[in-house]
Amino acid sequence: MHITTNSLGLRGPEIGPKPAGVRRVLALGDSFTFGHAVEASEAWPAVLQELLAARGGPRYEVVNAGIGGYGTGQQLLLYDELQSRVEPDLVVLGFAVVNDVPRQPLRRGRRYGAKADTPCFRLEGSR
Repeated sequence: MHITTNSLGLRGPEIGPKPAGVRRVLALGDSFTFGHAVEASEAWPAVLQELLAARGGPRYEVVNAGIGGYGTGQQLLLYDELQSRVEPDLVVLGFAVVNDVPRQPLRRGRRYGAKADTPCFRLEGSR
């Protein structure tokens, strides 16, 4: 399988300004969304784009923002970074019960170990 990422580190083509008449979907998730075990065209965001295109009507672009090891907290931080550039009309969160439930959004989980490149929340006083 061949894996490439764009300048944002996301799987897929470069993301430019949203063209007129295009509806964008931002697909957030972990390795299941990224599609580590499949070609880019087989990952669920690409399949979703194909299904939307087959319906006819407005054109859709689905941006694959899946990153392996990210839980919902990190996905929220990623959304904050991407939303102004992607300009999504809809956000879909890929959630895998098998590994997203045990992840702790406020601290690095003991079970999965600390990852230096994964953003993490930290408490400051009562915040």
